Amino acid sequence: MPEEEVAIRLQDEGLALSSARRVASALKQHLQLSSNLDAAVRANRQLREFGMHWIGRTATQGSSTLPLSGKTFVLTGTLPTLTKEEAKEKIEKLGGKVKGSVSSRTDYVVVGDDAGSKHNEALRLKKPILNQEQLLDLLDFSEKSGGFTSS
Repeated sequence: MPEEEVAIRLQDEGLALSSARRVASALKQHLQLSSNLDAAVRANRQLREFGMHWIGRTATQGSSTLPLSGKTFVLTGTLPTLTKEEAKEKIEKLGGKVKGSVSSRTDYVVVGDDAGSKHNEALRLKKPILNQEQLLDLLDFSEKSGGFTSS
């Protein structure tokens, strides 16, 4: 598994990207085995349950009360009227996270024109795919209602 992929998986678990890259580099040989990486992820979760966190981790205090807390989005392609940065800001304002790659932990993939491999990966993993209009509707609904539940 490439170092960057290890870093992204650790980032998905809440580690700041710069710290995740340092850990990935230092533990590259050890974490190349999937079972070792899974063990590290489990250990990180247990540390968080006990109130511990990695140095450099972004604080998420109070984010659990935001409507999109716990939801992960991936943006791909060119959106009609929003830049990816604007879309990211809107999602994060409501507590959602925006990641750079589609994984089993992704909740929504927002697809614009000229979407490529991320769109294909979303289809392969059967992840919900939204266009810009659907994203804006979801954000508007989440902001007005204070959240939603999904299965």
